[in-house]
Amino acid sequence: MEDIKIEKRKEKILRWLKDPYNLTFLLVLVSTIAIRLYYFVSTYGQPLWWDESEYVSTAKKWAFGSPYDISIQRQPLFPILMTGLFKLGFNLDFIKLFLVLVPYFLTIIALYYFAKTLYDKKIALIATFLFAVSWNISFWTYRFSTDILGLLFAVLCLLFFVKAEKVDYKRSLIFYALSGAFLSLGILTRLPNVFLIAMIGPYILIKAKDFILSKKIIYFLIPVILLMLPYLYYNFSVSGDPFTFFQTYFGGDVAGEKLSKPVAWGVFSLIPLYFGWMPYLLVFFLGLLTFYTVLIGFDLIPKKDNLRYDVLILLIFIAPFLILAFGERRYEERWAYLALPAITIIFARGIVLIENFFKKYIKGRIILYLIIIFLLFGAYANIKMLDSTLISKKDSFSQLRDAGIYLKNIAPADSLIFSNSHPQISAYSERLTLPMPMTEEDYYNNLSDGEVDYVVASIFENNFREINIWTDNFVKNNTNSVEIVQVFSGLINNQEAPMVVVYKINH
Repeated sequence: MEDIKIEKRKEKILRWLKDPYNLTFLLVLVSTIAIRLYYFVSTYGQPLWWDESEYVSTAKKWAFGSPYDISIQRQPLFPILMTGLFKLGFNLDFIKLFLVLVPYFLTIIALYYFAKTLYDKKIALIATFLFAVSWNISFWTYRFSTDILGLLFAVLCLLFFVKAEKVDYKRSLIFYALSGAFLSLGILTRLPNVFLIAMIGPYILIKAKDFILSKKIIYFLIPVILLMLPYLYYNFSVSGDPFTFFQTYFGGDVAGEKLSKPVAWGVFSLIPLYFGWMPYLLVFFLGLLTFYTVLIGFDLIPKKDNLRYDVLILLIFIAPFLILAFGERRYEERWAYLALPAITIIFARGIVLIENFFKKYIKGRIILYLIIIFLLFGAYANIKMLDSTLISKKDSFSQLRDAGIYLKNIAPADSLIFSNSHPQISAYSERLTLPMPMTEEDYYNNLSDGEVDYVVASIFENNFREINIWTDNFVKNNTNSVEIVQVFSGLINNQEAPMVVVYKINH
């Protein structure tokens, strides 16, 4: 009996591999894993940046009791997972492997099945190829960024939502529950994942009766509520407001400040960054043209699945950019990653459009070979861009890492440190590190936290000039109690210059 089961599984795997699309997808996935692991080794031990350090410091506080003032603005799931891995004895780089690289590989798989569910294997294969080779996405797989894990949960949320429409009623309830669960997990990883509602919401309204007036919406909402309740309770216990995280992003004063800025139309300039090669971008614009059917068949959208799927893709594409332009009014390329499932699928539609056009004039498999060569040229351009970017950024902020490790080795565990790069110093020193006062007067006002033992001034933050002015005067006026104990230098315009200065305060 057991042998029969094994044979059946073998036959199923062989049938799957005989499909050229599946085999090519596997080749793309394996090649991507090999390239990413090569660069994982190449960037092993690279210094932490500001945001990364906040997550690491939070996880170290929860895992080892290291002193750190946790920012309520950071969502908890990523540092919770990091805490568990710290407890199991993993170091920073292997935690990055499990929390960033592995989710990246899983996102490739999830994207393939999402695109296949909406369209077909050809669209899915091309979309995942673009995602896998994009230098910009790949770069952030080597940083403690919540963007990749958040994107994985977003794609899974979308995948199970559309998959639920293609199965029987009982299974659809399970898929809707999974979709709701991944929506919550995404929000607990990255708050902007809440914008998935802006993508799914209008799509739901197209067939509102089928979803809202049935058990489906209940099964979707139950995991959302169950997973969010502990987090809301935690916020309430800490700050007295269960939605305090929302206030830090969209509260009255914050919202007023954001809305006072001009509309950030420049957000659309991010789109070329995801392609890394201009011809890829041109194909993307061709792909956009294929969605003209949404306009001419607008009245048929509720009746035709392919038109509804096109609407969903357009919503996924445009929603993040409009929210950043009109709501946030500033942008970084990572902030629009929720649009990537749509961007890659639109690109794939462009490739298929080109293939169908030239099939009329080029017989046989020549057009297929030409498209493969075209895609590989773009992949090579992206790998070159990734390589140069990773190398140029690999040792950035190394002086902060070295300063933090230095303080960990010499400073007593109960030391108090002021620094204008406090997240990085905290992460590496595992000592209580507070933001640097902007003036000498602020310095003395902040002594309520205890006697300051060290001050770490770095040139890496925007306020370093103001910091330098008062710290220089502070040292000159307190020569008996303040001394420079270590300077960490680097190259500025090919000349050696101090980048991080560690001051010891003698009591």
